[in-house]
Amino acid sequence: MPTRSRDAVLLLAAALVLACSSAVESAGCRSDAECPAASRCQASSCVADAAPIAVIRPLAAVEEFALVQLDGSESRDGDDDLLQHLWTVRSVTAPCEPPQVASTDPFARVRFGCAGRYEVSLSVRDALGVTSAPVAIEVVAVPSHGTPVVVAGPDVSTDHACSGAPLLCRPVDAIALSASATVAGVELRWSVEPPLERPLDAGRRVRFSPGPDSAAPAASIETDGSAISGDWIFRVEARDEFGVVGAAYTRVSVRNRVPVVVADSPAPFPHAFDAAGSRFTSSGEIAWGAMDPDGDPIDIAATWRHVGDGGAPFSGELGAGSATFTVEVSYATPADALLLRRGEGLERTIEIVARDSNRAAGRVVVPIEIGNRPPQPAGGVVSARVPHTFDARRSRYVAQVQLGAWEDPDGDPLFGGTGDAPCAAVSVVDGNASAECSVPFDGVPAVDRIAGHRSVSVPVRDPWDVTATVPFYGIDILNSPPTLVLGNSLGTICIGAPVTGLFGTYCPVPATEYSAIPVATDPDGDPVLVRAVPIYSASATPEQAVCMMPECLPIRFTQAAMRVSCTWVRYMPQNYLSASDGIGEVLVAASPTPLWPNAFGGLAMGCNRF
Repeated sequence: MPTRSRDAVLLLAAALVLACSSAVESAGCRSDAECPAASRCQASSCVADAAPIAVIRPLAAVEEFALVQLDGSESRDGDDDLLQHLWTVRSVTAPCEPPQVASTDPFARVRFGCAGRYEVSLSVRDALGVTSAPVAIEVVAVPSHGTPVVVAGPDVSTDHACSGAPLLCRPVDAIALSASATVAGVELRWSVEPPLERPLDAGRRVRFSPGPDSAAPAASIETDGSAISGDWIFRVEARDEFGVVGAAYTRVSVRNRVPVVVADSPAPFPHAFDAAGSRFTSSGEIAWGAMDPDGDPIDIAATWRHVGDGGAPFSGELGAGSATFTVEVSYATPADALLLRRGEGLERTIEIVARDSNRAAGRVVVPIEIGNRPPQPAGGVVSARVPHTFDARRSRYVAQVQLGAWEDPDGDPLFGGTGDAPCAAVSVVDGNASAECSVPFDGVPAVDRIAGHRSVSVPVRDPWDVTATVPFYGIDILNSPPTLVLGNSLGTICIGAPVTGLFGTYCPVPATEYSAIPVATDPDGDPVLVRAVPIYSASATPEQAVCMMPECLPIRFTQAAMRVSCTWVRYMPQNYLSASDGIGEVLVAASPTPLWPNAFGGLAMGCNRF
């Protein structure tokens, strides 16, 4: 039995705040400890403890001053653990104080001190602290008939206190009994009927001083630390030479106060991840205290309750002033981490119950929360400039960037989150973060959507939290421009002999058709857009084509007949091809080699005619 401390009283307010109840998990329990407070495990399912039902048997009209028995024995509880009957009586029209009931038994004996109407109310409470709705009956007290032979003094209500070594429990107030006879020739004698389950024996005693034959003795009730609360019925009998001619009663109600249990409101407890065993663990302790306002001996018990954790182990030990716990959660997939903390319906509590010798129970329920420290940077390599490539299989531009090393203070597994486009796919492998920068290819070269200066965020996370401060890095994604050459000889075109006309001398150029086969290469493997750039009256088919290395479609030029100044014939305008990856562009000439007239105005070599 832990030492009681007066300091625990100061924590009473905290106990009221900590008291709570929990939702009920639908299935999967093996014991009551795997169920929330106020529930129990039945057929592998956590079932909420149904509130008991209070029932009072009705009473016919009773006489004032008569000893009447209240009957709540038909009250019931589906879990068969009904513990306490809580009786209250109030005056409705009666002009005197109603009787107080200290008994918590199914039967309570009371006297109504004057005629009038009274309301008797009953609530019942089970072992888990669940209390029924109150029920009430009305009792009508009528004036007594005739003159009583003996009249007893008023009922008495008092607290009790236990102290000393060895421990003794006594009423706080002195019990002064009194009685008077209304007829001559009788003797008075006192006796006592203890409350139910409080039999008189060597450890529970009642004494009368100067003795039970006195009309007004002082009564003392004393136990050796055992139960004392309840309604003690002191009976005084009037006797003549032939026996009892009348009796009266005084009720002494010894009240009992519920034990007080308090505990700290702990901050979230740390955890650790065991990579070798692939499991999360946490442990800690809470401080608690218990005391009984009456000084009764108390028994302390604790239950480690847990729901929503997949049946993961949760246990501990109860010590004097502290209760420990340990948690262990196996880890195979990220979803398993929610069985340690933040899982839907997850709840762990330590319930501490103190019961005094009078069967009153006080309790406190302490929620156990597991904390977490988010990951943090730990140096490592951060890319400043990286190339990109074209992933033909996925039809995407991609670049890989290094984003430094990371560590978790709790040793937790690390994961990447979603960063900023185009470098949104952040991952963590062996504590090193990286990101794939990626842009889809939509059929038109657009390397400018990935290349250039990019701001990359690093949202590294553990199973629950992103790093407290998400870093941003400026990274240059590089691009190399494409090259373009012609994969075939375009041949020659004959320039005619000079002709003098109205507007001077010119050299005729005949109409011609020819094909150019572009060969575009890109160091990054990017698709290249090849476009025809025809001059003057030329045209091209197709006008443009996308080259997926190394294949390019031939482009056919059609050149209409022209008249070109003979002076500049050798500088005749050229047709061109351009190649672009979306940023850089190159241009190459794509016209046949001109053959012009010889110095004597004859045929150019290689030409059959003008």
